[in-house]
Amino acid sequence: NDELYSNRSAAYAKLNKYEYALKDAEKCIALKPDFVQGYSRKEAALLFLNQYYDPARVYKAGLKIDSNNEQLLSDLEKVRKYANNKPIADEIGFFSDPQFIQQLVTNPKAQQILQDLETARLMKLLQD
Repeated sequence: NDELYSNRSAAYAKLNKYEYALKDAEKCIALKPDFVQGYSRKEAALLFLNQYYDPARVYKAGLKIDSNNEQLLSDLEKVRKYANNKPIADEIGFFSDPQFIQQLVTNPKAQQILQDLETARLMKLLQD
């Protein structure tokens, strides 16, 4: 069941077995694509595997299900902080999906995070 894979993913992450955590998170999402916690588990595993660009793509799927999910929004902010020295705004593809942006327009916290991502990209361009 999806919750079993979600919980086991969290347990693997606590044991620093992030590849296993990622596999279970992906299985959780495959079993129940509308279970937002599966996306959060996948994002966490990808972060610990130092795959900063991939988690942001996972947020897109999770936030389409629940654009007000505080956990996903908080995790998105963490990705931004970890990857702040990389031009991630161009890599994550958020800005190429007008429907996704439209969903987030009503969420002030999401607007702030997206603005921070763009600011980080511009600052990096200025430094280079």
